[in-house]
Amino acid sequence: MVKDIKNLIFISVMLLGGIAAWPNSPVACNRESICTIYRKLKNDDGKTISIPYSFKFQPPKGGSPTVVFIPGGPGQSSIQLNVRTFLHLPDDFGIIQTDPMFVGANKHPDAASFKGATNSIQVARDIQLALESVDAKNVIIYGSSYGTVPATILAARLSKIGEAPRAVVLDGVVARAISIEEAKLGYLEQWQRIKNQVGSSAVVAFDRTAIRWKEDGVLNEKELSKILIYLLFFSSDKLALALSAIEQGDAMWAQQLFTYTKSKVGISYEEDEIWFQGVISCRELFPDSNPDVDPFEYDFQGNLELAPVGNVCEKYKGKRPVDLYDSKQHQIKAPVIYLQGEYDPAISLWQVKYHSYNQKSLHKDIVIVPKGHHISLMTSLNRCNSDFFKELQRNPKTAKRALEPCRLGQQHF
Repeated sequence: MVKDIKNLIFISVMLLGGIAAWPNSPVACNRESICTIYRKLKNDDGKTISIPYSFKFQPPKGGSPTVVFIPGGPGQSSIQLNVRTFLHLPDDFGIIQTDPMFVGANKHPDAASFKGATNSIQVARDIQLALESVDAKNVIIYGSSYGTVPATILAARLSKIGEAPRAVVLDGVVARAISIEEAKLGYLEQWQRIKNQVGSSAVVAFDRTAIRWKEDGVLNEKELSKILIYLLFFSSDKLALALSAIEQGDAMWAQQLFTYTKSKVGISYEEDEIWFQGVISCRELFPDSNPDVDPFEYDFQGNLELAPVGNVCEKYKGKRPVDLYDSKQHQIKAPVIYLQGEYDPAISLWQVKYHSYNQKSLHKDIVIVPKGHHISLMTSLNRCNSDFFKELQRNPKTAKRALEPCRLGQQHF
């Protein structure tokens, strides 16, 4: 009865545009399934502020599980996505979609004064409070790329209080903090693999064509570097085809691919995403990083190299000391399924092995996707997603079998 009265008061306060008075308020959801609670956070001056935290919630049906979708970035927003369609989730599954505090649906005009409250543990805490507010118990946590960091922390927190998730799916797992050189090694290795695949004459032909594109104003060095990185990340097979096509005299198809990709990489990021990425990268993931500098250069001699990186992380660190992430500090007591693309330049296989080796989970599976790229469940495996999630509901320990047809490139109906 007391809880019901508090809920009524909270909804009234929300409608009047006020601020809830208790530390972590009851939930209020609108017709678009956007739910809001109020969080008490300390800013960098030590003042406690009440801040709204919003997430999207679609309740499950008939006792089915709820998928908790945690996006990557760091700093990506997921609330605007149609996750049910995106992941081919069964109609009876519930969904919770999240944006980190101060990003996307949780933008705040004074975000820069909350560096101390911006970290992956806080991201996990906020999602945990969201789960509690809608009484979500039977959950499958899905984290992609950077999202595997708060996903790991959240799963460990729930495990510690005896409410371990049904399963945890980590897609392109970040296992621990690494140097910039380690982070970029995958891209350099991928570029070398493609050069070996197409041969030196194709690389020479590409160099000549790229120089002509530069002279004709089609692409400059910076644009070319970004396009190469983008294609290595998402579609290295197309990049290899482009180099081979140029060697065979069909430079027009390659130019169309590169100019189309230029429109993709030219999309500017939201200011809140850049800010969040800077804080997380500088304090947790890449201690020698520089979020303001592009770290690659293409030198028109077939080489993709690291550009000099200066450290400008001071503006992101704030007063709080650096706290580098290490997954072994967060133990999950639930089945964990790791998804890893063979040709993922952003996440090397050693990270998956490190995360798995240091987890004392009851059950762990590593699914390697041949020739797969970053975030396999949304790309290489996506035709098998519906069966995969149904199997996670039935038995997480055998769920990886549902991905085999897509993992091996077989026809799947």
